[in-house]
Amino acid sequence: MKSVLGVLLFIVTFVAVFCDVANRNVTLTPMPDCDKYKLECDIAKDKGFVVVFATAYAKGDSLLYAFSSIGMPTIALVRVTGDNASMHFNWTKLINESSLEEAITIEDHTKVAYRMGLAFPRLLEYNDEDDQADLKHMNSKPNNASYWKIRDFSDFNWSLDYGSQTKNAFILTATSEQGSLIDTNSTGNWSISFKFTVQGGSGRDPELPSLKFGANQTQFDFVISNFTPTYASSRFAVETVLVSQSSSEMNVDTSKSIDDEYSPGVFQMINWLSNPSEQQSTGFVQWKPVCYTTSDRSRSTATKVKDYELLDLTEQENITRYLNSSIVLSIFGADLYNEKVVTSRATNISFGLSQDRFYDNTNYTVWSAAIGFGTPPQDAISMTVIVTIGAGLGLPVIILILGGVYTCVKKRRSKQTEYEPITGTVDRTELVIN
Repeated sequence: MKSVLGVLLFIVTFVAVFCDVANRNVTLTPMPDCDKYKLECDIAKDKGFVVVFATAYAKGDSLLYAFSSIGMPTIALVRVTGDNASMHFNWTKLINESSLEEAITIEDHTKVAYRMGLAFPRLLEYNDEDDQADLKHMNSKPNNASYWKIRDFSDFNWSLDYGSQTKNAFILTATSEQGSLIDTNSTGNWSISFKFTVQGGSGRDPELPSLKFGANQTQFDFVISNFTPTYASSRFAVETVLVSQSSSEMNVDTSKSIDDEYSPGVFQMINWLSNPSEQQSTGFVQWKPVCYTTSDRSRSTATKVKDYELLDLTEQENITRYLNSSIVLSIFGADLYNEKVVTSRATNISFGLSQDRFYDNTNYTVWSAAIGFGTPPQDAISMTVIVTIGAGLGLPVIILILGGVYTCVKKRRSKQTEYEPITGTVDRTELVIN
């Protein structure tokens, strides 16, 4: 009886905790609270500062997002309990580039259950003259302009495209006021952009690599388009920082699958886990190790995405400087560098595969990923693969079983055709003598 009650209690708990977040009501607010800070917001727009506030609401449990180009492209995610929680944006402090502490506040701080931030400080361009498509190989090269062109995202001017046809989506697109900083091709039609889509339900992205999503995450596309490279053998990478309200060590986990139906030729999933031992109550970043070299994504235009060792931010002074001028500091405040409360790690994500003819083959790269709260979604084996495996393995087994049944039936019938008296064989010679 106790075991039955235990199972029922588990089911009730599961439903109460998870089922109410199967769907969320998503709202987007570009340049929030600008009605209260009109002068400051005008200054922010002149500087190319963009902020978008998003709420993914479910009863008793909501996700608050802040997307910002200030300092560097950043996504802040805060999980709050209860109802009617919101963020407030102080533009007087947001335009103070030296420190953004307390520039964003949450209505009732006691409702905050979890915080995380994902930021992109710099764009790395490197001269891959050996065609290795590996940043580790570049460690042997001199750290000078002959091999490296590193651009701070803070040097770009960002604009907001809020007219995206995708629901609950918007695009941050970069340009630059410093013409000498960025070389563009003769058309001038270049862009570096982040497209963000805040999900409110479950499904799968129609664009390759067709990432599966749930109501607890935001998907994004990072695009480098029509960008004139510095070198004939240029490749690109993006510096990436994850900050999480957790004292546990982060981990990048690679899971493998036998199914590539949703992403042809790709059999792996990468999950950057902020706390591997408590996945249900912390955050993650997820992607597949593939990007595409044309906007019309297909297997023929796919190339490799690589991630590298996670680095402790205490050993990366330059990244610390970037965080201080971003909304990550606004969200975490004094806790940002408290290792007992917050864990921060950095890595590089590089694009390209040996012999794929470098970036300038198409002058286009798009990488898709997602940031979210809870256990990362996983691809289940598709029905097509199940049917194929069933046909390949199940059919021979069925044939063996039917063959065995047929043999048994045949033997049984052959025995029944041989007559034998019920009392056994009679010795007729013995009867005559007696």
